[in-house]
Amino acid sequence: MRLAHLLVALGVSRAPAAHDNPALRFADILWGDPVAVAKEKLQANGYAIDGMQGSDLTFHGRFHGYDGRGMLYLAEGRVVRAFLSIEPTPAQALVTYDRIRKDLLRQLGPTPLNAERYTAPYVKGDGREVDALREGKLQLALGWMAGKNPDEGGCFVEMGKDLTLFIVYEGPKWHAERLRRKQAKERI
Repeated sequence: MRLAHLLVALGVSRAPAAHDNPALRFADILWGDPVAVAKEKLQANGYAIDGMQGSDLTFHGRFHGYDGRGMLYLAEGRVVRAFLSIEPTPAQALVTYDRIRKDLLRQLGPTPLNAERYTAPYVKGDGREVDALREGKLQLALGWMAGKNPDEGGCFVEMGKDLTLFIVYEGPKWHAERLRRKQAKERI
């Protein structure tokens, strides 16, 4: 399930449309930028290009003070999605998530798509948050939707069971590209 759909399924209310928010971009890259322009913008923002993986561009660098790896997903050579992952140590996992969350809230503004859900036997403040994450008993996610539904794109953040922090920026054409890739994979 996609993160944006997960937030809605968790009962987190939908965010107001943020499609006019220029901050809903990664590294000043505009949706639809050609790969050559995107490379220039990545490098101008301090990211190093690793190369192409299929039709997509991989890179690495610092995101809000943390080392991360990322990929720009391309449709017909133009950017439709940016995906980043940060792998903090277990001791730094919650601190990293909280700092990125606060930085993005400052940058993008408040959002009702903000989930921090514990499942028994875990509760907030019990000192076992990392164990809860690893067992799938703590869901940490937030996001900003670019339109009225998740398929219109936005910015979404989630910490996974393996304590990896995922930050995803999706443009309005990502949904169609995701379906195209899924159909192409099913034909193989």
